Amino acid sequence: MLSTEQAAQLASFSSSPPTPEDVVQFTEQITKGNQNRKSNIFAARVQGLLYSVQQYSSIIDICTGPNQIAALVWGGVKLVILVGVLTLAEFTQLENTNQ
Repeated sequence: MLSTEQAAQLASFSSSPPTPEDVVQFTEQITKGNQNRKSNIFAARVQGLLYSVQQYSSIIDICTGPNQIAALVWGGVKLVILVGVLTLAEFTQLENTNQ
């Protein structure tokens, strides 16, 4: 739950409803402010989840576009590209740690 001050701070990022980027930025600020607390471990896990959701939110936005056929095709292509890039990054990181 957000305190009244935190809710006002989140609302100040933009005049429209918060975007995924706003939420990630907000959680980063909270994490920095609470570095000495035990809840910092939980916040780091939530932040990782938020980064993942942020990556896929643009694909969902595309798939719900006005031209359904084009949106679904482009959303599928973008999903395949994103999964491929993330998989390649993981394999590269794994390869670098083994050397």
